[in-house]
Amino acid sequence: MENKIKLIIRIIASPFVFALLMLSHFTFVIIRTTDFIRFGGEFIHYRSNEERATIAKILEEINEKYGK
Repeated sequence: MENKIKLIIRIIASPFVFALLMLSHFTFVIIRTTDFIRFGGEFIHYRSNEERATIAKILEEINEKYGK
């Protein structure tokens, strides 16, 4: 009997849990999409590090280091 009550409670709560999961996944998709639009294919790295290391900056550092 106790298992049936737990099952009924889980069935009643499942739509709310489903809605919370869908909301969190939808938010994740929106964040990743905007990051992809902002940063291109390297959005995963740039999301955590807003200081973008562009190719031009890297070439400048190499030129300064090796004197070209």
